[in-house]
Amino acid sequence: MKIHLRTFGCRANHYDSETVRALALNAGHEIVDDATDADVAVFNSCAVTSEAERDVRKAVRRAAARNPRLRSVVMGCAAALPESQPKLRALPSVELVSPGAELDAIAEILCHPEPGAREAGVEGSAVAQLQHPLARVPARFARDDNDFLYLTLLTGTIQHFKVC
Repeated sequence: MKIHLRTFGCRANHYDSETVRALALNAGHEIVDDATDADVAVFNSCAVTSEAERDVRKAVRRAAARNPRLRSVVMGCAAALPESQPKLRALPSVELVSPGAELDAIAEILCHPEPGAREAGVEGSAVAQLQHPLARVPARFARDDNDFLYLTLLTGTIQHFKVC
């Protein structure tokens, strides 16, 4: 499967995107630079400003318009805000809105090569999904292009607290 990753926002988001990249590569998926070439696109969102949220929605719409077979995941800070979730779910191609970086839910999408397979229960139960290589990768560290090393200290979103 070909995966496109697009990250908006802070270094924490870049770390989470690198974790998703590691999960995908470890499972044998290919990372592509353009959503037009992808089967699944993962958009890691920012919610520091309303403009940042608008940019994510715009990117998802553009990717879906250029690739009608695309399946999309929106994760990150905007996906964690209750008021943003309905808008994100309504976007074309979005199969999952994952608050913060819920890696298990993202791994589950990446385990299913066909649209709708997750909902239909294709490839077995959730317990069987835990046997998939994506679900077992303990991604703790990631490097970006500037050779920074990121270490997870805390995951999740705390109420309405935003950090950038």
